[in-house]
Amino acid sequence: MKTLKNTLLLVVVWSMAVPSGLATRYVGSKARSSMAPVSLADGPNLYAYVEQNPWTQFDPEGLQISDAPGSLPPAGPGYHWEAQGNRDGVPLNPRRVKDSVQPLSPRTSGVIGAVGSGLEMIGGAATAESGVGIAGIVHGGDNFWADLRQIATGQPTKSVTEKTITAVTGSPGEGAIVNNLVGVGLTGASGIVGATSNTDAIVDQVSQMNRDAQVTTAELKPSAPATNSPSIHPSEVVGKTPAEIDALAKQKGLISKGPDPAQGKGSYIDPVTGKQRILSHPGEDPPTAHVNDPQGNRLNPQGNQVPKDSPDAHLPMSTGQ
Repeated sequence: MKTLKNTLLLVVVWSMAVPSGLATRYVGSKARSSMAPVSLADGPNLYAYVEQNPWTQFDPEGLQISDAPGSLPPAGPGYHWEAQGNRDGVPLNPRRVKDSVQPLSPRTSGVIGAVGSGLEMIGGAATAESGVGIAGIVHGGDNFWADLRQIATGQPTKSVTEKTITAVTGSPGEGAIVNNLVGVGLTGASGIVGATSNTDAIVDQVSQMNRDAQVTTAELKPSAPATNSPSIHPSEVVGKTPAEIDALAKQKGLISKGPDPAQGKGSYIDPVTGKQRILSHPGEDPPTAHVNDPQGNRLNPQGNQVPKDSPDAHLPMSTGQ
């Protein structure tokens, strides 16, 4: 009897000294390869597994027996369950394993979200004159503010837009996905609107450059010669001073030839035929002028052809004195 008591005492002390952990289960023997983490709470047999009934119950962590074959408690964020097969829907030797790809922390995902929301706002501001730009500013600002709060608190934070979509769809996952798709769509649309506006501006600028080049070319191109000779009637010269006749000749488009045609040292030439059209002789007594037709024939005051030495070919003019 004393030996049995000592043995039990030794078992209790040893069970308290050995660290508890997830035991390996052997279904065929209905026993653990290590002691149950809960020690004597499930009875004196520290190696017994799920009360010797592994076919309808299981206890993957040695802490609580479950009556739902095939189901396991949540592994927790960043972890999942792995089992060595199953028997009658019961996982064999399940163990909690850390995921190879760990989820981002709220602050990290907040930083990434803030970058995307910031780009959305920038794109919206660049096309603020359009409805797409305004929508981008509003949606991007809403999510940007939520991302800043998530960075500051370290807790997942939803924007007003995401909360509204979640309330409509009834699914937090769908709310987050739709909210992100809206942001991507508005950013892309702002880029398209901006590119179209820039293209229109470039086209307008190129068109203006072409128009300027055409104007410059026209200015540099020499004027085509007149096809018709200027019309000059002798009555326009009669009684005029040398200065008035000079002004009239230039107005009609005649070419001055000689050092001083107005004072009788030269004449005014037809630009088409090259013939003399007006001659001024203020130094004669009396002062006279001559008017010729485009072929160089003398004209009288009525505009009829007369011989060069005809008195009617001498038109009276004024000296201005």
